Amino acid sequence: IPVGGGGLLAGVASVIKEQKEDVVIVAAQIVRNTGYVDSLETKQALQNRPVDTRFEGIAVGNINPITFNLAKQVVDATVVLETDEIYHAAYDFRRETGTLLESAGAVGLAGARRLATEQDNKNIRVVTVATGANPTNSFGPYIDARARRFGWGVDI
Repeated sequence: IPVGGGGLLAGVASVIKEQKEDVVIVAAQIVRNTGYVDSLETKQALQNRPVDTRFEGIAVGNINPITFNLAKQVVDATVVLETDEIYHAAYDFRRETGTLLESAGAVGLAGARRLATEQDNKNIRVVTVATGANPTNSFGPYIDARARRFGWGVDI
């Protein structure tokens, strides 16, 4: 589940855990937007953290203390993602569905992809929340250019 200030994470994770306790909840953040992960390390909801504004939906420098306290009760792990993992996930999602997510909207998808890849030969199911289909006008062409540069979606 993508995390900025903690509201979506706390809400979704709480409902999931209420229904099925053995589900592993993973909070996904982007490098340079790690307020939640840093808060876990310090055991307090941090404020005034620097953020990477390219990931507008989760560019939150203040971790809400109420949602932080709830989330830390139901979140089992965290993953911190590189920007290109997110751009690649957004590009692939658009290729597969025709919907262009905003950059923050692809964070959960990128996290799910990494976790599924790391769980080699294990029978697991990975589910994510794809949020935010409100990209800037330049985001589609930007990820298309990165796809050409790095060969995403190209049979080699």
